[in-house]
Amino acid sequence: MRPAKLGGAASWVAAFAVGLAAAGSAAGQETCFACHPAPGLASRIAQDRRTSPQAEATAFKGDAHAKLRCTDCHREASTVPHPSGMQPAQCQSCHSAIRAHVLAQDRPELEGKPPTCVTCHGYHHVLRPDNPDSPVSHRNVPDLCLRCHGGTLASPFGYDQSVHGLAHWKDPNSPAAVCTDCHSAHPAEKGGNLLTLVSHARLPSTCGTCHQDVLKVYRDSIHGRAVAAGEAEAATCVDCHGNEHNILSPSDPEAQTSPARVSQTCAKCHANAAVIRIRGLPADRVTSYEASYHGAANRWGDVRVANCTSCHGHHDILPASDPRSSINPANLPKTCGRCHPGSDLKYTAGDVHLTKGSLSSLVVKWVRIVYLLLIAGTLGSLGGYIVLDLLAYVRRKRRGDVARFEEQLHHLSQPPPSALVRMTLNERVQHWILLSTFIILALTGFPLLAPQSALARAILTLCGGVHGRAYAHRAAGVLLCAAGLYHLCYLVLTPRGRGWLRDMFPKRRDVANAWEALKYLFGFSNQRPEFHRFGFPEKFEYGGVLWGTFIMGLTGLVMALENLSLRYLPKWAWDGARAIHGWEAILAVSTIALWHMYHVVWKPGVWPLSWAWLNGRITFHQLVEEHPAQYAEIMKGLGQPEGTPEDGPADDG
Repeated sequence: MRPAKLGGAASWVAAFAVGLAAAGSAAGQETCFACHPAPGLASRIAQDRRTSPQAEATAFKGDAHAKLRCTDCHREASTVPHPSGMQPAQCQSCHSAIRAHVLAQDRPELEGKPPTCVTCHGYHHVLRPDNPDSPVSHRNVPDLCLRCHGGTLASPFGYDQSVHGLAHWKDPNSPAAVCTDCHSAHPAEKGGNLLTLVSHARLPSTCGTCHQDVLKVYRDSIHGRAVAAGEAEAATCVDCHGNEHNILSPSDPEAQTSPARVSQTCAKCHANAAVIRIRGLPADRVTSYEASYHGAANRWGDVRVANCTSCHGHHDILPASDPRSSINPANLPKTCGRCHPGSDLKYTAGDVHLTKGSLSSLVVKWVRIVYLLLIAGTLGSLGGYIVLDLLAYVRRKRRGDVARFEEQLHHLSQPPPSALVRMTLNERVQHWILLSTFIILALTGFPLLAPQSALARAILTLCGGVHGRAYAHRAAGVLLCAAGLYHLCYLVLTPRGRGWLRDMFPKRRDVANAWEALKYLFGFSNQRPEFHRFGFPEKFEYGGVLWGTFIMGLTGLVMALENLSLRYLPKWAWDGARAIHGWEAILAVSTIALWHMYHVVWKPGVWPLSWAWLNGRITFHQLVEEHPAQYAEIMKGLGQPEGTPEDGPADDG
């Protein structure tokens, strides 16, 4: 600015200040503006944006202090010249009823400089809170508070990403909660601080200021009554919805109240040993839920399966003894019927959580005990048989019996090729279907046993998610049952099937073979049992497959047709079927892995693999060693000598 213009602007400022002082005198105020002109006055005059002295005074003081004189705040400035060392303006001289911003705890980010009135309201130009331009207006409060608290609240886990913050940033004029709605602008009571309104006892009422309908329901709930009674363990809004600064919408997958996470949220209290002990809560509610299909599927991310709130409600949770409760026996048909329509006749007669001592829990307990004994006995017996068989093979090899058998095998008469056919194409196809469906069922059923394991997550990924796993499991189950029904028809309606069934049926010689096998395995005899087409080990395994298919098919059908089953079966029967299905699967998989795989893969003389399941044929060596009685019968029918090796036949699987 050139000197001439600068001088002109300065003269205008001086003239305006005199007028402003005159306006102040007319209003009964001191002539402070003659020496302390309003900030920006010279700039406005230079831009020809001159305002009246009265407007300039109002703009300088703001609408909150428009009627005050300068000396109302600066009381020591009434004399001119002003005394040295004047005290700053004291807001509490007028606002004595308003308590200052009291920190709940030391905050290192403030560097020992706690906020004052000026920090929030400004020094001069103080505007009323209802003025949209005021820094403490509802629309501007978040920006104001984030100046100091930005490090903790302005983050992906802070207010700006919460349901309240997002609504506010979208529309600053919306009624979405801001900082002062929860913390108040000033402590509300003597000795209080800005956390008083969000204390455990006061929090429901604070949230209820906006959520009045929810508050009314919550206060009558089991949690609301407990909070009112002063129980520190009782759940309040933030215990379920999360920290008050990062409350998310229930539709947000990351929200603690989303269908995928709400059960884990409830578990924070209902699986907490201290809370359970202090409040006398049932200790098995969370574990029983997690052990159910609902719990497993929920942990996999299935948002359609029942969670805690599906049955107990949200804000209106009431004890089962209350007639209004959704889990009251009289209301359970309606509650369960939301997911299981038509199942109300039997389902509600049982115990949902399998409470200790209930009929359902007793059935599940005894199923577990019986199967643990059965699995231990079966695997122990089969494992012992395999160990003894391997030791017997070592003894034979040391004696040279294995080498002599191989040598003498060359001198035996060869049967026709048809005698080496173990499985026809029809039978191999049945076996392939059994093999593939068994593997699919085992893999897709595993996540139910260990839902949090890495293998379970991998299987779910391969299946395309929770529902893909269920579809794959049920499709394989239907195919297995269909193959089982076809096999039964094959056994009855075809000549070869009837021959298979006749040879597989237990006979008296199986008892004799078992006794011979015991003596041989324990080293009391060098003579191995002479098995026919099927020895007792094969008959045992075949019977197990038939029985296991029937049990798995029946219990699987009960669970697949859950609505129909729960309508006509008592709850304990459904729980028992589910328990049997799981334990039978463990027994089947472990038996196949140990027993069947030994005889078709690992057994000496069979390794690396028996190819009968692919080409349907066994070798001449296998026929003589594993089925000597069948070989003898074939050669006798042909009228040819058999020439049995000195070492005798081997035991069969």
